[in-house]
Amino acid sequence: MPKPTVAPTLFALSIWCLAGAAQAGVRADLAGDWCFYQQSSGATVIPEQVNISLHPDGRYDWREGAFHQDGSWSADDKTLTMSDVGQHGIVSIAGEEMTLRRSSLMHFRKGACAPGFGDQDLIRFQNAASTGDMAVLADYLARGMAVDMVDFRSGDSALVKAAKFCQVGAAKALLAKGASRTLKGDDDKTALEHARASRFHKGCPELVALLG
Repeated sequence: MPKPTVAPTLFALSIWCLAGAAQAGVRADLAGDWCFYQQSSGATVIPEQVNISLHPDGRYDWREGAFHQDGSWSADDKTLTMSDVGQHGIVSIAGEEMTLRRSSLMHFRKGACAPGFGDQDLIRFQNAASTGDMAVLADYLARGMAVDMVDFRSGDSALVKAAKFCQVGAAKALLAKGASRTLKGDDDKTALEHARASRFHKGCPELVALLG
């Protein structure tokens, strides 16, 4: 005579219900507006300025400066998944703070980010210095971008970037805002040293004269 299977079935159903309740609880904790304000890896700390809205209907919005992305999101007790961003491990959700992990630790706080500049803004600002895009450079300077903020990857300031590519107009605009001539990148060279060797090591005499 076969043994009754009611008890195991009820046990499995209970486990399934508990898992579903836990998942619903995590989704409720995650839903809402978040400011991704910082990422860190060891001693390296990088400020961010990303507004993320996780809507209760399973849609999300990711806004980073002029960049906007939307898609779908899902979560269990260990992972937050956004369709166009990928999976992030959930380290902690405590009150107004959340920490996720994806190669580095990503730090969030509830609500929208305060006005300011994030990593993508810094990249655009320094790219403008490198390419001589005066419209973008002037826009960031007018909005109060810190002229000596350094690239966390290379350690370069915008003036060093301009010197590397002999962007005299960009260098003049940065110097007019008080850019430091003495800052060095990770290669331990100042803007003047880069100006002497820019343009495939032929030098940039006008910028050397400006910085010298």
